[in-house]
Amino acid sequence: MRNTLVGLTAVMALSGAITASALAAEPALIGTDAPRSEWLSVGQAANLLTSQGYDVLEIRTDAGVYEIRAYDAKGEHIEAFVDPMNGKVLMKKRGHGAPRP
Repeated sequence: MRNTLVGLTAVMALSGAITASALAAEPALIGTDAPRSEWLSVGQAANLLTSQGYDVLEIRTDAGVYEIRAYDAKGEHIEAFVDPMNGKVLMKKRGHGAPRP
């Protein structure tokens, strides 16, 4: 019984360490705390992203950033977080959608 308890404790500790390292690997995303009146409008953000080669499908507000779903210049579906003050892409990852037909 004691060996089972020690083994279980070790597995739980290792699991916690793996989870913590996985979370630490995801970069911290810090949005702006500027008033919305100072942000680029959704239309301005979409136009800026389009000029950078993105085909924007959706823009949502999420914790001080714009969260976008789009196709990139290679036709890959992506999800990105964009600074609403200047349109800079802060983080981009492959989306769950299919590549552009």
